[in-house]
Amino acid sequence: MQANPRSLDSLFNSQLRYVVPMFERLYVWRETPQWATLWEDVVEKADLQLAGTASNAHYLGALIIEGVRPNSPREVKRFLVIDGQQRLTTLQLLFCAYRDFARQNEWKTLDRATTRYLENADTDVMEHPEEEQFKVWPTTLNRNIFREIVAAGSREAVETRHPLIRLRRKRRPEPRSNLVEAYLYFAASRGEQPPEGVSRRYAHDEIKRAVQEETHGKCAYCESKVSHVYPGDVEHMKPKDVYRELTFDWSNLTHVCFKCNNAKRNHYDQQSPPVDPYIEDPGGFFIPVGPLVYPQLGNLRGERTIALVKLNRAHLIERRVERFETLKQLIQRLGAAPDQGTREFLLAELTEQVADDKEYAFVCRGLLETYGVP
Repeated sequence: MQANPRSLDSLFNSQLRYVVPMFERLYVWRETPQWATLWEDVVEKADLQLAGTASNAHYLGALIIEGVRPNSPREVKRFLVIDGQQRLTTLQLLFCAYRDFARQNEWKTLDRATTRYLENADTDVMEHPEEEQFKVWPTTLNRNIFREIVAAGSREAVETRHPLIRLRRKRRPEPRSNLVEAYLYFAASRGEQPPEGVSRRYAHDEIKRAVQEETHGKCAYCESKVSHVYPGDVEHMKPKDVYRELTFDWSNLTHVCFKCNNAKRNHYDQQSPPVDPYIEDPGGFFIPVGPLVYPQLGNLRGERTIALVKLNRAHLIERRVERFETLKQLIQRLGAAPDQGTREFLLAELTEQVADDKEYAFVCRGLLETYGVP
């Protein structure tokens, strides 16, 4: 074993790579204490450098690596990382954030210099370029996300690929990979509004499927099965053009049909906002009267929501009446049920017909109440 001090330049500014074995743990460093401490040290050294003040080199800790015999003359020189993978990976994410910042500002010289610390050149002559182009190759379960971050080329692209998702009724957002969080930390994205180019990440298929599941495939406003009337839109309860910080806030997203989305547009009154029927009880704002929806007496929010998204438009009334016909047939059969078993079967069927996942469940429940069906 040979121990020698190495600078970052000697570690990364050569055609080589550091491979983390598959049995090593995942990347686990976090903001406190690791990222924040490293960044404070970087800022301190940079300030001294800019002030022309001499200072000692910063000590990053020990790195234990072992050279590996190449399998092919085309293979990039490889070292196994025995100890120090957390530090190496963190440095790569810091370099990646710095490179992307340089690109954003079109600092081509810094872009090229930093890229040399991240990627090996001449991929066309490599044995396995999909792996060998990276100076650091993390443990197996971290590799795909690491590759996506380095290849993304911008903070915007990373956030597009890995948005922050907040599930309803959960106080904390869904956890993202520590690799993503580390990159975003060094990219100084904390507290910033979503970049302009990310403004439609909320419409990604994964997000759309998730909000569709939450609303049972129905429009959150009119309760039409969205697939029956339109592929559907991801709606922001508070308009994203006004509340940009809520663009990716899960509690601000829901699923709506084209008609309701087009009617609502960017309307939002802070004093009297539209009813959010997914997290608010519609019965507190509306009352069903046959196939029509009316506001509860004196309820301004209910009245404005009905007018805003046109909850009594002709097509909706027609579709609700069709649902009523099915329910009325079951109610008539219930009234004529010859025995308790048949009655219980029909009651179960009626209950199923007005479940949350069924179209126009709100007005259909009102119909059952009108007929005194328990």
